[in-house]
Amino acid sequence: MKKLLFLYKTPRWNVYKNWERGKGPDTILYGANHLKKLGYKVDFYDFTFSKFNPARWIFYPIFLLIRKASGLGFKMDQALCLLPIVNSYDCIISTIDTAGLPFLFLKKLKLIKKPVIYCSMDFAHRLINKKNPLFNFYKSLLPEASLIVCYSKEEMEILKKYNKKVVLLKVGTDTNYYKDVRGDKKINSKVKILAFGRDSSRDYKALIDAMEGEKDKEVTIVCSRENLNRITVPDNINIEIDLTAAKLKEEIAKSDIVVIPTLKVGRAAGQLSMLDSFASSKPTIISNIESLLKTYDLKPSRDCIIYEPGNAKDLKYKIEKLSSSPKVMAKLSANGRLIAQKNSTFLFAKNLAKLVETF
Repeated sequence: MKKLLFLYKTPRWNVYKNWERGKGPDTILYGANHLKKLGYKVDFYDFTFSKFNPARWIFYPIFLLIRKASGLGFKMDQALCLLPIVNSYDCIISTIDTAGLPFLFLKKLKLIKKPVIYCSMDFAHRLINKKNPLFNFYKSLLPEASLIVCYSKEEMEILKKYNKKVVLLKVGTDTNYYKDVRGDKKINSKVKILAFGRDSSRDYKALIDAMEGEKDKEVTIVCSRENLNRITVPDNINIEIDLTAAKLKEEIAKSDIVVIPTLKVGRAAGQLSMLDSFASSKPTIISNIESLLKTYDLKPSRDCIIYEPGNAKDLKYKIEKLSSSPKVMAKLSANGRLIAQKNSTFLFAKNLAKLVETF
């Protein structure tokens, strides 16, 4: 039985327990729970995030300085806390750059002898044309990865410049958690539009501008406060801040159409939220981002509706057109569900297991 150590940038124990109880999705476990079911010994440790962990406070000022200088975290405290046990594992799996880069640094110093599978998210495009010395340091660490996993084709091509051992592994959604959301549902008297997601690439301003003053639409946005910085929200838009997974599921169930508005970025932005919507059989409108469309082989008007990023007028038109066509909504719902089934967290874990077995 192979022993696997998973690295995250935030605590995951409650996510795992809620998944076990059926009260939350397993999406951000990135396959750890399913690998455990497949017979692997899987560990992750939340104590490194504890307020009682002195290393966290010792390194916190350094963490803030690095994040301010590069826009990217560097959790050296986590790496040093786990260093005494890390070589007892057969493979280390880092799910995000913030957690993984310090481990590559320790591997460069020959302090880690075991293979490190380095999963990269929202990092590759940051490397392009960066003159910041920190990014030269980051680039020097990438060859230390035993394997780099990317979530989009474009990121994979960028990172191949620094490490030839790069694979595409499409991130998945918890289809089992969302299966009871789907089903035929009559459109409400007011069409309910839902947008959700908290990452920095969200463009809620475009949606707010598109839906301002709309009287026949009920619009709800579920996000963090940071997503709405310097944005004036009109009275007809309902805002929900940092909902629990269960509450978000309720909002998805009530919606007629889901919109995932994102800025025009190089990476496959909004993919997790999009897959959650697909898994819930909701007709979904997404930004026209080539990386997202190519990674999941999406066909506009067959699997989803696309609009031009930042174009509130185009978004408004697409919402109006979709909401007036129940047949198109039903087609998108069915096809989206099929895409989610092909991109589940269980399949992600099975594919990750194949990679682990190469070491």
